[in-house]
Amino acid sequence: MRTAPGDTSKSWDAFYAHWVKPVVHFGTPTLVVFAVLMALAVIATPLLVAANTPGVRSGSKRAGWALRDAYWLGVLCLVLSAIEATIVFPLSRNVPWARHAPWTAGVSIGLITAATIVGFSLIVVVGKPRPENRSVLQWGIAGLCLIAAILIAGVFAEIGPSHWPSAWLGGKLAAVIYALVLAALGVGIVARTRGIGMGLLIQGHDKTGADDAGLGAFVRARLYSLGSQQPKGILVTQQTDTSTLPSGALGLIPAGTLAKLAALFVSLFTPPTPWRVDVTEQGDGSVVVAVRRNRQVADAAVIRPSSLELPSTQANGGSAAADAGDSTPAAGPDVLAGDTGGSGGDWTTELRTAAATFTLLALSKRYDHLKAGLCGATDWRSVALQVIAADPASQLTTKDKHAVLVHAVADDRGNKAAELALLNDCYRTASSSSDLSDFAAKLEELLKKLPDNEGALPLSLRSRFNMIVAYVNYAASLTPAQLGQADTQRAADGALRKAKKQAKFLLRFWSQDANQNKFPALYQSMYAAVNFAAEAIGVERYRSLHKRFSIHGVLNDSELQSRVNMTLLARYEHACVLNRGRQKQGTDKAEEYGEAVAELAIAVADPAILMMARTDPSLAELHDVDQVRQACAAPNGTRRQREDAAANAFEVAARFKDLVGEPVPADFLSLSPFAAYRDALALRGIHDAARLWRTPGPRLRSELSITRGEVARWREVTSLHRMAGAYPAASGNGNRATQAVFLLLKADLDSVSAVRSALTSPEQLRKNLRGLAEGWAVVAPGEDEIGAWGRHLGVPQP
Repeated sequence: MRTAPGDTSKSWDAFYAHWVKPVVHFGTPTLVVFAVLMALAVIATPLLVAANTPGVRSGSKRAGWALRDAYWLGVLCLVLSAIEATIVFPLSRNVPWARHAPWTAGVSIGLITAATIVGFSLIVVVGKPRPENRSVLQWGIAGLCLIAAILIAGVFAEIGPSHWPSAWLGGKLAAVIYALVLAALGVGIVARTRGIGMGLLIQGHDKTGADDAGLGAFVRARLYSLGSQQPKGILVTQQTDTSTLPSGALGLIPAGTLAKLAALFVSLFTPPTPWRVDVTEQGDGSVVVAVRRNRQVADAAVIRPSSLELPSTQANGGSAAADAGDSTPAAGPDVLAGDTGGSGGDWTTELRTAAATFTLLALSKRYDHLKAGLCGATDWRSVALQVIAADPASQLTTKDKHAVLVHAVADDRGNKAAELALLNDCYRTASSSSDLSDFAAKLEELLKKLPDNEGALPLSLRSRFNMIVAYVNYAASLTPAQLGQADTQRAADGALRKAKKQAKFLLRFWSQDANQNKFPALYQSMYAAVNFAAEAIGVERYRSLHKRFSIHGVLNDSELQSRVNMTLLARYEHACVLNRGRQKQGTDKAEEYGEAVAELAIAVADPAILMMARTDPSLAELHDVDQVRQACAAPNGTRRQREDAAANAFEVAARFKDLVGEPVPADFLSLSPFAAYRDALALRGIHDAARLWRTPGPRLRSELSITRGEVARWREVTSLHRMAGAYPAASGNGNRATQAVFLLLKADLDSVSAVRSALTSPEQLRKNLRGLAEGWAVVAPGEDEIGAWGRHLGVPQP
């Protein structure tokens, strides 16, 4: 009686006998031989690929696909070799009449021919510099392919007439020869492609030598940002311009024995990883990096703060930049930006960044496509210092960043990205026409020295943008008196024409879809800034020279915002355009000033832009309330209109100064002469200048234990406050009077007699106070305010 379980059992037995057992019988030896051959390929890899063997020169996807296809061709050769050795040869040996099937001989010969060509290319072509006479190489490869085609055609002609090929192609000895040749070629191709690949594993170790997954993950992330991300940065390079390091090639060695065994098993089915990086943090704070390629040490270094010349090696947070001998003007500490002159001692982040940079430079020595994006840099220390200085999260002070960039250029004069960063750092606060002219000239020289390759193209774009800014600011820095001279007019016109040339180049470059797709991040961040910078050229030419020209390709605001991001630098450039415009007058110009300040309020969220705004010639008039008042005044306006213009001007200047300046004391008793006694005065009910003025001197001396000289100085400063309050705009606004006294104290005018003497030259006093107010959140007194002081003190006005 038949039952379902019985039928199932018989079916399984039949399936096992006819399918499973033959596969196991024939397949197991084949798998064993294949595994042995793959192991031989792994063992042979260091023999065929040395630590310094060049890798694939191109970082394109096509080159990666070609290398992957070559690898799988080698694997296929090993599979067929195993089949020839474990199936075809035993059958022909044990069965006297058995011979090769025609297709097996044909496939073996075809694979041998293809593998020979690929092997020749891997050894002779891949990784080697392109010969000057490329036709010789091209004809050589073409000839080899022609010979292979003739050979394969002859073989198939021999096989075609009969079912079996001739004995010399299908005999017992042929199977052995095919197996050996396929094995040799397969091992060579697999070993070679494994060895020159870019797969990389990173493992971190802590101070005890144990695995540190966090350290490994940090270095991998930093290496990804340095070598795999699209170029970023408008004025300077933020990381590097290398973007051809495959992100999928960066892996981590997991912690734990079982995890490592699992990763080893998975690696059999994933792209090879010939590179291994071990990063170990030491107890003394240093980091040891060892880069191995195919189990051979390719590079190693011990990275310390001293080897990077970070400020921790200098006394009191100082730096050795002063001895570098650079001809460019040095950038001093920016107290107004919060620099204290000190430096921290924890350089963990910087040292880990240097470890990633060291790894990238070690790879770039073997892969030319990585070298291109380094813009001529060959020293890892130089690149590491450049990246550290450009990092917004860096703990370095402004002075220390300048010193770091000086060292970056000194360590590697070929590092053009560091050279541009140093130039930008030296001249970012330049405001004189001579400094701006020098900046533009040095940018022109740098542009000529850039490497002629695609990797240096982003740096070329940045240099051209910086040139536009330098040329426009040069024209903006010239005074009306200077522009009255013919030579200066020609120089200004020449600078603006050079700026126009660079703007046209950038606008034309970014108008092409191919370039937008090639550098999408740079396009999104740079295009709007370039557009407004191009617009600023025409605005400045009309304002300075009363001449017009237009630049084709400049978009209006609505078109621009629909296409690209409005970056902070783009908003800053837009603010400069609005500020310098002279198409509007009166209340319309006051509104335009308001729009400029509104754009600037967003842009100065970037500390670097904040520093530029303080000294930018394109914004210089916002420091001068008289210039703003004249622009806001209506032609032939009434007295009421003039008063409104003055009020609007002060409001615009005050808003601007509040944005870009360092805060000043908010009340009178916070000024330097009284700050130490502020709390004691408050306990006695003295909170402002009026109460201090009414307090008898003997009481102040006895209760506060101060000298007669100090009381006399307090009386003088209080008198200055009363003088400043005489200006109608300051009446009822004690803070304005306090701000004016703050500036007078900065000018060492701390007595009525000193101010009376200075008022004999009111224009010079106005210029001095304007210069002192540049970095502070206080509007420098204008002509009307200084005139009110003179009238209060009875000083005759010129």
